[in-house]
Amino acid sequence: MVFSVELTLPPWIACREVPTPDDIDDPAHIKAEGVVELPIHIDWSYSGPFDLDDEVQRRWLYQLVLTEGTEDDVRHYIQLDILLEMWPRMWLSQHVAEAWQTWFDRRGITS
Repeated sequence: MVFSVELTLPPWIACREVPTPDDIDDPAHIKAEGVVELPIHIDWSYSGPFDLDDEVQRRWLYQLVLTEGTEDDVRHYIQLDILLEMWPRMWLSQHVAEAWQTWFDRRGITS
């Protein structure tokens, strides 16, 4: 006997567009460095502070920002080259991973 389960996103997630700003790698955007604390709208359960020099903490921050952040948050906290390097080790919900994979594909970026 084979069971099939259809998973659907809760309405508060399904209606939220995943921010994938085209200008994430624009050098005009000042990027976060060192030890940072995320705003409450991203890290509402308070996981920080985050040391961006520590790969595990940086990956956790990136996952939070990609999932909960705004376009401005993504521009400030996410460095494209680091995101691409960490991509295979990131744990993201399917809708976030698909949005970013589409973004990479549109730009011809191999993730």
